[in-house]
Amino acid sequence: MRNFSIAGLTELMSSSTAAAERVVVERTQLGEHVVTTPVQRRWPELADQDYGTLDTAIEVTGPVDFPALRAALTSVIERHSGLRTSFPKIDGVWTQRLGRGQDVGWVDLADASEHEASSRVEALLSAEAHHQFDLSSEAPFRVTLVRCDPERGLIVFHGHHVVFDGWSSSVFMRDTQDLYSGRSLRPPFEYGHYALALEAFESTNVAATIRRSWQRHFDGAPAPTRMPPDRDGASSSDHGDRVDFDVPPDVWAAIQRAAEARQVTPFAVLMAAFGRLVRDETGDDDIVVGTTTAGRTTPETEEIVGVFVNPLPVRLPRTRLEGADDIDEADAALTHFHDAQPPALEDLVRTVPPFVGLGLNDACHCYLLFQSYWRRDPAGWALASRQVTMPSTSQHRLMREFEIVLEPRPDRLAGEVW
Repeated sequence: MRNFSIAGLTELMSSSTAAAERVVVERTQLGEHVVTTPVQRRWPELADQDYGTLDTAIEVTGPVDFPALRAALTSVIERHSGLRTSFPKIDGVWTQRLGRGQDVGWVDLADASEHEASSRVEALLSAEAHHQFDLSSEAPFRVTLVRCDPERGLIVFHGHHVVFDGWSSSVFMRDTQDLYSGRSLRPPFEYGHYALALEAFESTNVAATIRRSWQRHFDGAPAPTRMPPDRDGASSSDHGDRVDFDVPPDVWAAIQRAAEARQVTPFAVLMAAFGRLVRDETGDDDIVVGTTTAGRTTPETEEIVGVFVNPLPVRLPRTRLEGADDIDEADAALTHFHDAQPPALEDLVRTVPPFVGLGLNDACHCYLLFQSYWRRDPAGWALASRQVTMPSTSQHRLMREFEIVLEPRPDRLAGEVW
């Protein structure tokens, strides 16, 4: 059980009270132009730095009715207007412009030799991975369907984070499978509905209370923590690479047991370990790192395709809670992080020291991402599907200096270090 100080308890109560009053998303008639959300606006601001593109391929096995699958993909893009949105700057303000989505591409390799088919697929994946969207004039989301043979195909996605996130991929594939199977779907809430609701919410007293809770949380905090360079004369380049690893099943099981025993989430245990790593490397006790929340704070947002994922700083001060250990500190910080939603980096760099005046990429240098977003169980799907490893480019643009990405799998915890 956490032993809060009076100040910590007051902060938790105030942010939780605010969290009880959420953004109210309602269906309204959307015009051609809609206001953007703060988490959207960060992406056009970073576009000239070549951040945000998303590429993946899904292998489907059948037998596959390719015309029906292409029609289902087209219908999903039509169904979710966020996938048909470009982002012009009008009078100095980034704006959503709802329009026509990009056609679903079609490549038929059924009659090609194995070597030719492999070469053409590799060329397609490489071309998509290297294409950079003009966010101001084109909807940054396109899909190509490839028929490899009558019972196997690839759905190739090339998109941008400004319209899509991990949770969105689950919604997109669920809707594709349902429409392919002939199921009827109710009209969804649109991302534009959420953007309008969030705009109204940001001027409320509740939003002001949330902002004050972030200011209290970071009162007296140091600048965002940086890991020391691993060698003298380290490069100042923002390109790097990644190392993949797996947390062994017995270690992952032990982490889950520890979380259950402490009545916290596994992420709190992982964040405590991450905080210990950063403290050991830096020698600092009061550290400011970063992580991500799914950002979907209401039931309506769970059905919307769009960008909600919200990167924010987390303060881990070793002595802030009386009698607390690392797990208590991490759990308290993450409780505030999730209860005091929905701020964005755009707001923090304007109003919350020590982030005031920093760039959007400078609020977090050390980052832990736990990808535990909702995924639909594929049991009963008309098509078997699995994600295909995409070809990587020779260099990766780093948004942060040090990042660990963790993703639960059925038998282990998979990880990447960037």
